[in-house]
Amino acid sequence: MSSATRSMTHSTASPPLHALRAELVRLISEVMRHDPEEAPDPATVTDETPCLGSPLLLDSLDVLEFVVALDRVYGVSLRDGDVGRSVLANMGSLTRFVAGSRTR
Repeated sequence: MSSATRSMTHSTASPPLHALRAELVRLISEVMRHDPEEAPDPATVTDETPCLGSPLLLDSLDVLEFVVALDRVYGVSLRDGDVGRSVLANMGSLTRFVAGSRTR
């Protein structure tokens, strides 16, 4: 494989899951309008961190705003309530879902 092909393949590959998880934490902070000093540090959020509850999504309005943002940014839809509850159980399940379902 030529270096140009390797470079092109590498640049179009989806980011590793930990990088995507960090993106999602930043998106949550944006949706929640966290002050930069109060925003969760993506480096401290693990796969086991619950999506619901402090410091991420606090209530159903936060979840609704985040679901709309997921659709806008990643082209991911969480219209089924049961799937949504499962996906939002923790950051690991959310990250894996977005990685496997994103269209953008």
